[in-house]
Amino acid sequence: LNQSLKGQCRKIFVSNIPRDFTKQDILNCFEMYGELDDVNLMFKKKETGFCYITFSREENAKPLIDRGSVRYKGAELAVKLAIPKDQKEPEKAIPILDHLDQPRQRGSMQ
Repeated sequence: LNQSLKGQCRKIFVSNIPRDFTKQDILNCFEMYGELDDVNLMFKKKETGFCYITFSREENAKPLIDRGSVRYKGAELAVKLAIPKDQKEPEKAIPILDHLDQPRQRGSMQ
């Protein structure tokens, strides 16, 4: 984990949240791991929603991040560390290589 993220490990990103879940469901599910400072539950057009949860203490979030998921009301919720936008690694473009490890030319089929 990158050093600049140290101390920011209290916030987790939870995805795969069923549409019928309420903020209270999220609170019920995650409060058992420790005191929560903030819960931000969102549903877009997809079937499932996502949520940012901030714990008051880092040591409460860490076991969940290490586990990677939580089961609640029959749903498997995916859990990972929430990385602030300004901390994310920029997407790196990876060239497509053919069997000779040569970059493929556009339009040439060999």
